[in-house]
Formats: sequence, C-alpha cells, structure tokens
Amino acid sequence: MISAYARSDAIDDAPVIYDDYNGSSNNAPIESPGPLRITCLTIGSRGDVQPFIALCKGLKAEGHAVTIATHVEFGDWIRSHGINFAPIAGDPAQLMRLCVEHDMFTPGFVREAWFGVRLY
Repeated sequence: MISAYARSDAIDDAPVIYDDYNGSSNNAPIESPGPLRITCLTIGSRGDVQPFIALCKGLKAEGHAVTIATHVEFGDWIRSHGINFAPIAGDPAQLMRLCVEHDMFTPGFVREAWFGVRLY
C-alpha cells in the first residue's frame, strides 16, 4: 500500500514541518526576511561545481542574489547560467593530482596542499 504522501498527486497535501528554536509547536508559517545574498564556495572539478549551479538557479528563481566562488576556469560557465561568479585561487587540476597521489585529507595530502599549492 502506498502512503498518501508518497503519491505525486498528494504532495500539495503534505504537512510542512518547520524547525522552531523557541520550542513552539504551533507550526505558524515562518516569514521570509526577504531576498538574501548567498555565496556558495566550492573547489574541485566541473562535477563539484555543477550541483551548485542547479542550487543557485533555484535560489535565484526565489528572488535571492546568488554567487558561486570557485576556480577561474569555471567563471564563464557559471555566468552563462546568469549566476554571479567570484574567483578563488588555486588550480583544480593540481588539487585533483594531490587527491589521487595522497588519498584526500591524509597527513601527506594536507602537508603537500599547505606547502606545495601556490596561492596567488
């Protein structure tokens, strides 16, 4: 048997649950503070950046001002989706090489990244 909430035609009837840090249980709607300025920071390959493009497109459609901060190589691609871009230093190819050579976040990786990566 399929739950009423699992059916696609019942999605609009699903309850909305809010986190309420004051401990109230009245489920009163939360008022939006208005449009936010959101910056998403990501490093790595195109596959690391792509999900943030989708996220930012959704946030932008909701009226927020969004920026993705990542490697320069992805700037034109990000801007082509109508999203602001902020460059960060570093070479994603060098980062990937370090990940493969040292197993990510091992002491060797951290040492090489700390002393070996040129930050400009």
